[in-house]
Amino acid sequence: MRHVPPQTLDDLRQLITAPESSQVEFKEAINRYSKSEALRYLCAFANEGGGSLVFGVSDRVPREIVGSQAFPDIDAQVHNWSQTLRRRIRPVQFGGGQELFEPGPRVLVLSVEGRDPGEWVTYNQTPWVREGESLIPMSASRMREISREVVDVSAQFVIGSTLDDIDPEALDAFRNGLSAKAQSDAARRHYQSRDVVLLLRDLGLVGTDGTLTKAALLLLGREAALQT
Repeated sequence: MRHVPPQTLDDLRQLITAPESSQVEFKEAINRYSKSEALRYLCAFANEGGGSLVFGVSDRVPREIVGSQAFPDIDAQVHNWSQTLRRRIRPVQFGGGQELFEPGPRVLVLSVEGRDPGEWVTYNQTPWVREGESLIPMSASRMREISREVVDVSAQFVIGSTLDDIDPEALDAFRNGLSAKAQSDAARRHYQSRDVVLLLRDLGLVGTDGTLTKAALLLLGREAALQT
C-alpha cells in the first residue's frame, strides 16, 4: 500500500490518533536520536512501500506530543540521507518555531518513498525490514519475491496506436528476418504472405482492437509514432 506522508497539522493529528502500522513509527527522541537507527527505519519503510518516522510523539496510546530536539539541522542533512538510501526523504517540522502550523513542541516527521518494483533498498549493504517492533535483514525468500516483480513493459499496449503507425519498410525487413530463420519452405511462405494483422497477432504484437504493443512500435513503428 502506498504511504501518504503528513503535510498539514490535520494530517499529523490523524497520524497520531491512527493505529501504528508497518508504515509509521513514533519515537519520543526528546533530546537526540541515533542517525544510524533512523536510517535503518527509513530503509525498512522504503522496502515496505514507504513510511514516516515521527519524532516528538510518545509511542504508547494515547499518544502525546512531547517535543523533540533530534536532528536540529535535518534540512541540511536530508540530501545526504537521500543519497545514502537512494530514495527521496522528505522532512516536515511542526511547531517549535519551525513552521507556521501552530506554536508548541517540535515534531519532526521524516517520510521516505517506497522502493521501485524488482528492487530493494539497503543501508550499510543490508536490506532492512520490520518484524513486529524489531528491524531485521530482509529474508532471502522475500528478496526472491521482489526480484520477480519486474514487468515486461514491452508487452503493454500503447493507447491510441494503430496499424497506420507501422512502417512498411520495417515490416518487410521484419518478414524477411522471420523467413530467414524459418526451418522450411512452407514456413518461409507463411511469413511472407501472412496478413499483417494475423502475423502480428500470432506474435502477440497487436490486440484484438488493432492496438499495438510497445514492442511492435519499437520494432516496426514509423519515426513519428516513436516520438509521441
